[in-house]
Amino acid sequence: MASFRIREDALTWLADVQKTLPHGSIFDMYYFCAIAGLTAGRAEELKGPSREMVDYFVADYKPVASFILGMLVVAELRLARIGFDEETAVREMFRSLIAGSGENGLTEEGMKRLNAYANGGYEFLAENYDPRPQSAEEFLRAYATLIEESAAHGPFAC
Repeated sequence: MASFRIREDALTWLADVQKTLPHGSIFDMYYFCAIAGLTAGRAEELKGPSREMVDYFVADYKPVASFILGMLVVAELRLARIGFDEETAVREMFRSLIAGSGENGLTEEGMKRLNAYANGGYEFLAENYDPRPQSAEEFLRAYATLIEESAAHGPFAC
């Protein structure tokens, strides 16, 4: 089964955030990147050195796993320009991404796409945040604004 993966340079860029975030973990950094990518509609395949993590949602993220999977499906539907009323196409997209079983509920393709959104999210954050964040407090203030702005224009815009 495929695993969550994050670029090594993303971890370097977010190192001070992880150090200053109470109980900050590598999965927290992945989550920041994935939500940024999903919200902005940015997916870029992983290239170069990356770190393989786990193949399941860690305990802190299990309660929001369905939400993340739902965001992935919606982002992919919007990317493919498939309307929610196109039942057959929506069902096919859902089946291509969601396994319904296993540790993370994703198919191999679903994991690949979620990792692509995490990678695109890192790119989005790095492009919109210069210099790199020096603390979790500083990062979270800017992150909230970036997510709010991208939600207004990305795949989740109404």
